[in-house]
Order: sequence, then structure tokens, then C-alpha cells
Amino acid sequence: MNVLTALSRIYSDWTSVRNLSELDSCRLSDLGLTRYDLFDARNMRGTSRGDFLAARRDDRAETWLR
Repeated sequence: MNVLTALSRIYSDWTSVRNLSELDSCRLSDLGLTRYDLFDARNMRGTSRGDFLAARRDDRAETWLR
């Protein structure tokens, strides 16, 4: 993988979490996320934050449907 590609992926993941953190808790809840999820995603290093948030959202959707 090219170094610039890796850096752009890391930066895009970081900016997406930053943009989500500007939403209020009701809008985050509509997306299936919480502030704690965003905090956990910001502290991740070397892994995809987007995949992490998608997994959290999917887990909440499954428990909500039961």
C-alpha cells in the first residue's frame, strides 16, 4: 500500500469521526451510535474507525429488533 494512500485513509476516518462528534445525542441515536462509541473510535490506532462504528451500529440494531 502506498504511504499516501494509507495517510489519506487514516485522515478520512479521523475526519468522519470528528464530523459525527458535532451531532447531538438524538441524531447519533438515530444513527445507532452513542458518544461513547465516538470516543472509543477516536482512541483507535491502526484500525478502521468506520468499520468499528458500523459494527457497533449493527450490534445495536440486532438487539433493538429482539
